[in-house]
Amino acid sequence: MRKKYKINATNLKKEAWSWLEAFLGIIPGKSGNFFRGFCYGLVLRNFRGKHTSIGRATRIGFPWNIIIAPNSHIGNNTQISCIQYGDLVIGSNVMISPYVMVTATVHSFEDTDVPMQLQGLHSEKVVIEDDVWIGGKSIILPGVTIGRGSIVAAGSIVTKDVSPFAIVGGNPAKVIKYRKQ
Repeated sequence: MRKKYKINATNLKKEAWSWLEAFLGIIPGKSGNFFRGFCYGLVLRNFRGKHTSIGRATRIGFPWNIIIAPNSHIGNNTQISCIQYGDLVIGSNVMISPYVMVTATVHSFEDTDVPMQLQGLHSEKVVIEDDVWIGGKSIILPGVTIGRGSIVAAGSIVTKDVSPFAIVGGNPAKVIKYRKQ
């Protein structure tokens, strides 16, 4: 049994966003990064990202639900999504490297009599506090808070909260050391 695609305001909004995102994604260079950040700021009511740059081919699902503070950078080919307003917050001066995945969205799976893809989605809040660096190809899973001043090593999978000023790495990510002793 396939789920039918409903034509409604929400789905039309998602479709229009996909077209705009694809167009913005082809603009090259550093100027393209800042132009994308500028355009996101014009289009999205929750985007407070003054001086925020967004890399090429970055996908931001349901961007009207995400809060991004000023002076942050989102690298090329990154995927970010959140289905409920305010459940994904990115602080100021955050550096997100290329090929990172950040999601607050989870498939529901409680009812074993119904296929998982038909059970819908729910959201678990993700907060990336100020002055955080997330290394390339990392994955930030739903329900996680990454503390201020932390570093997530490249290729890490963050499944639990990260303390402020911690350097974490691995799968699952564990504390390697702290920036402040």
